Amino acid sequence: MAICFLGDIHFRADKDHFMKAYEAFLSWFASWEENNENNHLVLAGDIVHTANNGGIVIRYLERFLGASKFKTLHIVVGNHDKKILANKWQVAYDFYRESENVFIYEEETLTEVEGQKILMCPYFLGVDKNGKTMKDAYSTISERYKNLDAVVGHFGDPSSSFGDGPDCIENLEKIFCKKVIGHIHTRVT
Repeated sequence: MAICFLGDIHFRADKDHFMKAYEAFLSWFASWEENNENNHLVLAGDIVHTANNGGIVIRYLERFLGASKFKTLHIVVGNHDKKILANKWQVAYDFYRESENVFIYEEETLTEVEGQKILMCPYFLGVDKNGKTMKDAYSTISERYKNLDAVVGHFGDPSSSFGDGPDCIENLEKIFCKKVIGHIHTRVT
Protein backbone atom coordinates (compact mmCIF):
# COMPACT_ATOMS: atom_id res chain seq x y z
CA MET A 1 0.00 0.00 0.00
CA ALA A 2 1.22 3.49 -0.89
CA ILE A 3 -0.19 6.98 -0.78
CA CYS A 4 0.78 8.81 -3.97
CA PHE A 5 0.66 12.56 -4.53
CA LEU A 6 0.23 14.58 -7.73
CA GLY A 7 -0.64 18.20 -8.26
CA ASP A 8 -1.11 20.93 -10.80
CA ILE A 9 -2.15 18.92 -13.81
CA HIS A 10 -3.83 22.04 -15.26
CA PHE A 11 -5.83 20.25 -17.96
CA ARG A 12 -6.42 22.73 -20.78
CA ALA A 13 -7.05 22.58 -24.52
CA ASP A 14 -6.32 26.05 -25.87
CA LYS A 15 -3.09 25.12 -27.70
CA ASP A 16 -2.03 22.03 -29.62
CA HIS A 17 1.12 21.53 -27.54
CA PHE A 18 -0.98 21.33 -24.34
CA MET A 19 -3.18 18.67 -25.89
CA LYS A 20 -0.11 16.64 -26.93
CA ALA A 21 1.27 16.94 -23.42
CA TYR A 22 -1.99 15.74 -21.86
CA GLU A 23 -2.22 12.80 -24.23
CA ALA A 24 1.26 11.78 -23.07
CA PHE A 25 0.33 12.41 -19.42
CA LEU A 26 -2.85 10.32 -19.66
CA SER A 27 -0.94 7.49 -21.32
CA TRP A 28 1.70 7.61 -18.57
CA PHE A 29 -0.96 7.77 -15.82
CA ALA A 30 -2.88 4.76 -17.18
CA SER A 31 0.30 2.63 -17.17
CA TRP A 32 1.94 4.06 -14.01
CA GLU A 33 2.84 1.12 -11.79
CA GLU A 34 1.65 2.97 -8.66
CA ASN A 35 -1.82 3.34 -10.24
CA ASN A 36 -3.34 0.19 -8.74
CA GLU A 37 -6.15 -0.91 -6.43
CA ASN A 38 -3.84 -1.18 -3.40
CA ASN A 39 -2.77 2.47 -3.46
CA HIS A 40 -4.40 5.83 -2.80
CA LEU A 41 -3.94 9.06 -4.77
CA VAL A 42 -4.02 12.59 -3.36
CA LEU A 43 -4.23 15.45 -5.85
CA ALA A 44 -3.02 18.81 -4.52
CA GLY A 45 -5.26 21.04 -6.62
CA ASP A 46 -5.37 22.78 -9.98
CA ILE A 47 -6.59 19.74 -11.87
CA VAL A 48 -7.85 22.15 -14.55
CA HIS A 49 -6.32 25.38 -15.79
CA THR A 50 -9.58 27.31 -15.76
CA ALA A 51 -12.78 26.45 -13.95
CA ASN A 52 -14.91 27.02 -17.08
CA ASN A 53 -14.28 24.10 -19.39
CA GLY A 54 -15.61 22.77 -22.63
CA GLY A 55 -15.73 19.34 -24.19
CA ILE A 56 -12.04 18.51 -24.62
CA VAL A 57 -11.10 19.32 -21.02
CA ILE A 58 -14.16 17.48 -19.71
CA ARG A 59 -13.08 14.45 -21.75
CA TYR A 60 -9.58 14.70 -20.22
CA LEU A 61 -11.17 14.73 -16.77
CA GLU A 62 -13.34 11.72 -17.66
CA ARG A 63 -10.38 9.84 -19.10
CA PHE A 64 -8.24 10.62 -16.05
CA LEU A 65 -10.91 9.32 -13.68
CA GLY A 66 -11.54 6.31 -15.92
CA ALA A 67 -7.82 5.46 -15.98
CA SER A 68 -7.53 5.61 -12.19
CA LYS A 69 -7.27 2.21 -10.56
CA PHE A 70 -6.53 3.75 -7.14
CA LYS A 71 -8.46 2.52 -4.12
CA THR A 72 -9.37 6.13 -3.30
CA LEU A 73 -8.82 9.50 -4.94
CA HIS A 74 -8.56 12.56 -2.65
CA ILE A 75 -8.62 16.01 -4.26
CA VAL A 76 -7.66 19.24 -2.51
CA VAL A 77 -9.34 22.05 -4.48
CA GLY A 78 -6.93 24.59 -5.96
CA ASN A 79 -7.33 28.21 -7.02
CA HIS A 80 -7.92 27.25 -10.68
CA ASP A 81 -10.58 24.65 -9.88
CA LYS A 82 -13.56 26.78 -8.75
CA LYS A 83 -15.90 29.18 -10.50
CA ILE A 84 -19.03 31.14 -9.68
CA LEU A 85 -22.03 30.20 -11.77
CA ALA A 86 -25.49 31.60 -10.99
CA ASN A 87 -24.07 33.10 -7.76
CA LYS A 88 -22.92 29.68 -6.56
CA TRP A 89 -19.37 28.35 -6.24
CA GLN A 90 -18.81 25.21 -8.28
CA VAL A 91 -15.85 22.88 -8.68
CA ALA A 92 -14.92 22.20 -12.31
CA TYR A 93 -14.96 18.44 -11.73
CA ASP A 94 -18.05 18.21 -9.51
CA PHE A 95 -19.15 15.14 -11.47
CA TYR A 96 -16.28 13.23 -9.79
CA ARG A 97 -18.43 13.22 -6.63
CA GLU A 98 -20.61 10.55 -8.27
CA SER A 99 -17.78 8.04 -7.76
CA GLU A 100 -17.90 6.48 -4.32
CA ASN A 101 -14.12 6.36 -3.96
CA VAL A 102 -13.53 10.07 -4.78
CA PHE A 103 -13.31 12.69 -2.03
CA ILE A 104 -13.17 16.41 -2.88
CA TYR A 105 -12.02 18.77 -0.14
CA GLU A 106 -13.36 22.32 -0.33
CA GLU A 107 -12.67 23.11 3.30
CA GLU A 108 -9.98 22.24 5.82
CA THR A 109 -10.46 18.57 6.69
CA LEU A 110 -8.50 16.11 8.79
CA THR A 111 -8.83 12.66 7.24
CA GLU A 112 -7.21 9.29 7.65
CA VAL A 113 -5.86 7.24 4.77
CA GLU A 114 -4.55 3.78 5.68
CA GLY A 115 -3.87 4.93 9.24
CA GLN A 116 -2.07 8.11 8.13
CA LYS A 117 -3.48 11.38 9.51
CA ILE A 118 -3.59 13.83 6.61
CA LEU A 119 -4.79 17.43 6.86
CA MET A 120 -6.33 18.64 3.58
CA CYS A 121 -6.08 22.42 3.10
CA PRO A 122 -7.80 23.63 -0.08
CA TYR A 123 -7.57 27.08 -1.58
CA PHE A 124 -10.48 29.38 -0.77
CA LEU A 125 -11.47 33.02 -1.15
CA GLY A 126 -13.21 35.11 1.46
CA VAL A 127 -13.71 33.38 4.79
CA ASP A 128 -14.25 29.80 5.91
CA LYS A 129 -17.14 28.51 8.04
CA ASN A 130 -15.38 29.94 11.13
CA GLY A 131 -15.13 33.42 9.60
CA LYS A 132 -11.37 33.18 9.04
CA THR A 133 -9.51 34.10 5.89
CA MET A 134 -7.32 31.47 4.30
CA LYS A 135 -4.24 33.23 5.63
CA ASP A 136 -5.61 33.35 9.18
CA ALA A 137 -6.99 29.80 9.12
CA TYR A 138 -3.89 28.09 7.77
CA SER A 139 -1.34 30.21 9.64
CA THR A 140 -2.55 28.58 12.89
CA ILE A 141 -2.42 24.93 11.73
CA SER A 142 0.51 24.25 14.06
CA GLU A 143 -1.58 25.43 17.02
CA ARG A 144 -4.62 23.30 16.18
CA TYR A 145 -3.15 20.00 14.97
CA LYS A 146 -0.42 17.80 16.37
CA ASN A 147 1.10 14.52 15.20
CA LEU A 148 0.05 14.78 11.58
CA ASP A 149 1.57 12.46 9.02
CA ALA A 150 1.04 14.95 6.18
CA VAL A 151 -0.45 18.32 5.31
CA VAL A 152 -1.62 18.68 1.71
CA GLY A 153 -2.34 22.22 0.74
CA HIS A 154 -2.79 24.76 -1.96
CA PHE A 155 -1.30 27.91 -0.48
CA GLY A 156 1.74 30.14 -0.40
CA ASP A 157 4.16 31.64 2.05
CA PRO A 158 4.48 35.42 2.55
CA SER A 159 7.40 35.65 0.12
CA SER A 160 5.26 34.27 -2.70
CA SER A 161 3.33 37.35 -3.70
CA PHE A 162 3.63 41.05 -4.18
CA GLY A 163 2.19 42.42 -0.99
CA ASP A 164 0.10 40.34 1.38
CA GLY A 165 -1.80 37.82 -0.75
CA PRO A 166 -4.87 36.00 0.58
CA ASP A 167 -3.17 32.61 0.13
CA CYS A 168 0.01 33.56 2.01
CA ILE A 169 0.17 31.58 5.21
CA GLU A 170 2.64 32.16 7.96
CA ASN A 171 4.33 29.64 10.23
CA LEU A 172 4.57 26.89 7.60
CA GLU A 173 7.86 25.88 9.18
CA LYS A 174 6.09 25.29 12.53
CA ILE A 175 3.87 22.51 11.23
CA PHE A 176 5.20 19.39 12.90
CA CYS A 177 4.49 16.48 10.63
CA LYS A 178 6.35 14.09 8.40
CA LYS A 179 5.49 15.87 5.16
CA VAL A 180 4.01 19.12 3.87
CA ILE A 181 3.02 18.49 0.30
CA GLY A 182 1.19 20.41 -2.33
CA HIS A 183 0.97 23.33 -4.57
CA ILE A 184 2.85 25.92 -2.58
CA HIS A 185 3.00 29.27 -4.35
CA THR A 186 6.51 30.64 -4.09
CA ARG A 187 8.43 33.41 -5.75
CA VAL A 188 12.17 33.49 -6.24
CA THR A 189 13.55 36.98 -5.72
